[in-house]
Amino acid sequence: MYHIGVDLHKDSLTIAVMDSRGNFIKVTRINTRCIHKLEEFFKEFNDSRVLVEAVGFYHWFWDLVNPLVKELVLVNAIEVRKYSLGEPKTDYKDARKLAEVSFNNEVNRNNSLRVYVPDKELRALREATRHRHQLSRTLAYTRNRFRRYLLKNNLPGPKVLTPDLVERWLKGFEDRFSVFQRFALRQLQDQIISLSRQVKDTDRLIEEIISLDRFKEVKERVASVTGIGNVIASTIIAEVGDFNRFSTPGQLASFSGLVPRVFQSADECRHGRITKQGSGNLRWVLQEAAWCAIRNNTHVRAIFNRIARRAGKKKASCAIARKILVWLWGMERSRKNGVRIIYLSKGWQK
Repeated sequence: MYHIGVDLHKDSLTIAVMDSRGNFIKVTRINTRCIHKLEEFFKEFNDSRVLVEAVGFYHWFWDLVNPLVKELVLVNAIEVRKYSLGEPKTDYKDARKLAEVSFNNEVNRNNSLRVYVPDKELRALREATRHRHQLSRTLAYTRNRFRRYLLKNNLPGPKVLTPDLVERWLKGFEDRFSVFQRFALRQLQDQIISLSRQVKDTDRLIEEIISLDRFKEVKERVASVTGIGNVIASTIIAEVGDFNRFSTPGQLASFSGLVPRVFQSADECRHGRITKQGSGNLRWVLQEAAWCAIRNNTHVRAIFNRIARRAGKKKASCAIARKILVWLWGMERSRKNGVRIIYLSKGWQK
């Protein structure tokens, strides 16, 4: 069996091949546009385990190489650096280091090295939800810019700047704005109309994907929890993937970045702010769900008030977001183990 390390870049990739005795037999660089050359290379070394660092554009490489080799592993770049011991960083050394990590079987000993790779359907849902949240943030920013021009002219404006209300306010108070302000507001109006339409179109696409048979049941269970709607449920499913891949709720909470940092030395141990590792979209939607649950669920509100008295409202809302994620994990794991859990107004009950 061969052990191959790949240092992937947008224009080229560096490959180091190690045989079963730990000797490097080939180190080369291939342009990413030479697809046929890449296919021929990995077909030659098909009995191999290939390690590649997780980068934002690994998808094409994964789809190309995964059917050609025995095992393809996406690894955490931060964890791999721990094996470098301060060595100078070059493409060739990075590729060789990945091959050595594979040869020493570290990917099976250290679970933190492996990065979860979603399949194509889950990837489509993840890309659609992330695109939707980016559009939503851009729309909110554009609305805020529009409102600032209104406030400069002592106009409070509507509570929510929908496209029809924007048009109505522009027509009704056009004489209050300067020539440039009218020009800028018309452009912002066009952006609000376009972005609002794009958000609705993306919502329809997300609804089509989440309605697939593989997502339908889990989406219904996730959306049944207080504070979680269709968009939030779709985002949680897209970012988490399979809940059952986490053996403990602490692993899922750590994956979401909703656990506090730990600073420990000898007998001293203190906790800081949350790590914020993992998906920012997942933390954002869980925070939105937490505030909605706090407002509408008496049991959740009681937990929030108890924590807020001790740690403050901000930390309490973060704790509720983490609890919601843990509840979802418990619901999915209990379903796998044949235990039925129902979410009532007073919390989770068996």
